[in-house]
Amino acid sequence: MNRAGIQQAIGEARLPDRVKKYLAVFAGGKSASGLRRLLRSSPSRLLEDMACVLERSAETIGVTTEEVLFATGFHPGNLDAGRLEAALAELRAVNFLAGEGFSAVNLMPQTRSRTADITAARGANTYAFEVRCVTGGNSFAATDFLFDRKGALKEAGEKALLLLEKKYRKKMPQAACSRKKGGLSHCGLVFAVNAGNFVPFAANEELRELARALYEKVGRPPRTHLCLMAGGETGVFPAWDG
Repeated sequence: MNRAGIQQAIGEARLPDRVKKYLAVFAGGKSASGLRRLLRSSPSRLLEDMACVLERSAETIGVTTEEVLFATGFHPGNLDAGRLEAALAELRAVNFLAGEGFSAVNLMPQTRSRTADITAARGANTYAFEVRCVTGGNSFAATDFLFDRKGALKEAGEKALLLLEKKYRKKMPQAACSRKKGGLSHCGLVFAVNAGNFVPFAANEELRELARALYEKVGRPPRTHLCLMAGGETGVFPAWDG
């Protein structure tokens, strides 16, 4: 779509004014971004999907749709190609956890020290979650056929596992630290792959098995859950009640 059409779609979107002002500038950026490509090719659909994500997450955490994106620590002056996608990944994670039966889902306040992104509760357990966005050439999906017929990882699966392990080693300490400081019982890491894909969530066995493989590779840490969101496909290991 041409520039004028994109700007018109942004202006007509069901989004807060501050978000629309940001997107009007973001759309014209030159750096590579999957989200920017979607905004240029299918703006009306993407903008409506974004509006739904903001509305659902705002309702879950109890803030207005005008506030919710910025509650992630997102700043409208930051035009880095991945920052908007990372903020939306956090809100997608909020919606995912709410759909998995979590209550008291909240975004953690931004501080100078590194903390987890989300706190939540499920039954008698309380959780700190860190969200990690996986974008660009690092992206994958269950449709990549990560496992062969015997259940062994194929090349695409091995590549995904190595990538996830690296990100786990970097980000899980933040969730574990927040669990300890907050007196919470559990922690988790949510990998948001292709965070600009807003299709509804559905459990996927291959992603669950990939989460299991990562869990075993990092030593089966107690009271820890690994969650994969690849577009609308999801996989969690161990199971919440496991």
